[in-house]
Amino acid sequence: SPRGKDDNITDILLNDLLTRTILLLKNAHPDVIFSTDFKKNIRVSANSIEINQVLLNILKNAVDSLPTRRARVSIKLYQENKTAVIEICDNGRGIPAQFRSQIFEPFFTTKEEGKGTGLGLYISYGIIKKHDGEISYQPLDKGSCFKITLPALVAD
Repeated sequence: SPRGKDDNITDILLNDLLTRTILLLKNAHPDVIFSTDFKKNIRVSANSIEINQVLLNILKNAVDSLPTRRARVSIKLYQENKTAVIEICDNGRGIPAQFRSQIFEPFFTTKEEGKGTGLGLYISYGIIKKHDGEISYQPLDKGSCFKITLPALVAD
């Protein structure tokens, strides 16, 4: 996976980055329903390659956990005060309670052997922290929800 350099920090329109990443997965998984709710154009100052890697990791994990029928992933983007918020939720299997405290640890995976390295969430956590953000997991009745927050650029 690509590693961005610290000097590649630019003004990123999260709406566009999310839309492109979702399109990539929609094409690979035409049976999955992706719904989006983007409140307005939200910009952050970040390394676009690294943030794209985080979005791809979270979205790919969501897709990997989905049922074969009525598979859904919802993506919300909104701003709370000076914080950009991305919520990625799915109606997949969810993460069993006994494993939730370990999901951001290196090499931890709930996927069957050979299907995952256990590095996606670990790397994503490090990237978001490096960008002064937070990433958290919230279990749903059916599925999972990841919330990513990043410092937003104030609109003109």
